[in-house]
Amino acid sequence: MKKVITAVVTFVMLTIMANAQTAATTSSVKTVTAPAKKTEVKVKTEAEKKEAKVEKTIKEEKAAKEAKVAKKGNEVKAEGTKLKADGTADMRYKENKEAKATAAPGPKKKDGTPDMRYKENKEPAKKTTK
Repeated sequence: MKKVITAVVTFVMLTIMANAQTAATTSSVKTVTAPAKKTEVKVKTEAEKKEAKVEKTIKEEKAAKEAKVAKKGNEVKAEGTKLKADGTADMRYKENKEAKATAAPGPKKKDGTPDMRYKENKEPAKKTTK
């Protein structure tokens, strides 16, 4: 008997809680929404979508142009030498080995030329002038 009473009480409580979660609408004032406003909003969103697509294609075109320019820059630097995929000289080729051998052994400036303030860089210059 206790189980039956407990089951009935539980059922009643669950029913009350379920009804409490749904909002009761008993207001006498009704709001009317104009359908014209909804269509205007749809038109704006469609126009925005078109603009977004145009902007996206413009960005993609700019990125493609920048990639082409970057590739051209690598090709100009690579005249006479063969490069690996990462842009460094491929030392399997004779021309790259010769270029490295003729380079000054000491420190270099930012532009890649030997820094003549160091003794290591001054010695090869003197040898070539004699």
